Amino acid sequence: MHETHPGVQDMARDTFLKIVQKCKRKFVIVQVGEREPFVSELLSGLASTVQDLEPYQIHSFYESRMDSDSEDVDGVGCGGAGGGIGAGGIGAGGNRGKKDICWALVLGGILQFVYNKDRGDTNLYKELDVEGFADKVKLGNKRFEPMKKVGASSMSVGSLKNAMAHVRLEGIEKKKDTEKKKPKTYTVKGYFRPVKGATPETITRLLETKGPIGFTLDFITPLADLRDGIYRVPKPIDGIKRHVVMIVAHGLTLEREIFFEVQNTWGTDWGVNGHGRIIISGSTDDVFYLDEILEKKKKK
Repeated sequence: MHETHPGVQDMARDTFLKIVQKCKRKFVIVQVGEREPFVSELLSGLASTVQDLEPYQIHSFYESRMDSDSEDVDGVGCGGAGGGIGAGGIGAGGNRGKKDICWALVLGGILQFVYNKDRGDTNLYKELDVEGFADKVKLGNKRFEPMKKVGASSMSVGSLKNAMAHVRLEGIEKKKDTEKKKPKTYTVKGYFRPVKGATPETITRLLETKGPIGFTLDFITPLADLRDGIYRVPKPIDGIKRHVVMIVAHGLTLEREIFFEVQNTWGTDWGVNGHGRIIISGSTDDVFYLDEILEKKKKK
């Protein structure tokens, strides 16, 4: 960026743009051995980086920088190819085009699974409009203003708290009704309850009695790169972007330690076909579950 030989700065700018487009998720997660994501380093040194560029080059550089920021929405690092959401919960489909709604996919997936699990006939399953639900929460209103400040052990991860309130008070609409723009839509409401000090034993009991469990954790490189191993969840760090997954099963390692199978929203390339195994040591404040379905009715 500082080389004044003709054409070099244009080449550097274009190269940076290509790197951002191909590797944007790497910009917003903390790499091993680093204390902050690279995008934070870019921000702190922005003035010195562009000081030798021409105005048109600076404009292009800012465009690239904003493209890297697009991977970080509402304080939740929900990057990667998103899975779909089928009638029984989160599916493992390809990129849905919306990478910032992991919290909506998990909340909607849990609500949808619990609602459908005892219906027997799959023809009676209802698919919920999770993306419409996400858009309403992100836009906010007087009751559901999106929260921007994120604490590492807080449940206010991006729009998660607002989304829980929306599910309780407004509910999530049936997808077919919203697609057809019906004046009355079938709506399902539910009460999600956060759990403080949840141990692996607590989570196991909740899985067996309540169904799938939501879990928030720091969005860092070892999580993003997980394949067929077991990821040991570290203690949360303030300022790190967070991600939401769904805990769907539990088991024991050969050392008799409890592990959990999680379903992610990043598609089949993550983990093993979109699923991974994690170990939660000690206790955590970042677990939530659907305590009850409150209401199922046509909504005007």
